[in-house]
Amino acid sequence: MELVTEKPFSMLLDTVGKTTIEKMRIASPFITSLAINENIVPYFKRRKTNIRIITNLSSFFIAVSLSDPISPLLNAIEVLGERIQVRSHVNLHAKLYLMNDTHALVGSSNLTKGGVVIFLKRNNLGY
Repeated sequence: MELVTEKPFSMLLDTVGKTTIEKMRIASPFITSLAINENIVPYFKRRKTNIRIITNLSSFFIAVSLSDPISPLLNAIEVLGERIQVRSHVNLHAKLYLMNDTHALVGSSNLTKGGVVIFLKRNNLGY
């Protein structure tokens, strides 16, 4: 286990390296368009990765969110097709990024600019 101190999503992808990523599992209550449109979609667009995202799409959560999570998720579904599935869970608080069931990032980073790009949180990377 390693404490990640910057750019957790990039660190996870770098750790997996050139290995084919067959499965990507993401649990994040907050999701923003920047994280989806500038990280998930471009990275997985030309790959055959099976992606599952669980987030909180309750009307209350969307109302208090600073950005619209629905539009980027619909865009990801349009671009990635049947390779991506999105589920909602009202009480979701966990933040987990799991690749191929072998590499995991667990911590406090949501799938947002602050959590994935700028890195304002601490996470543990395990492989």
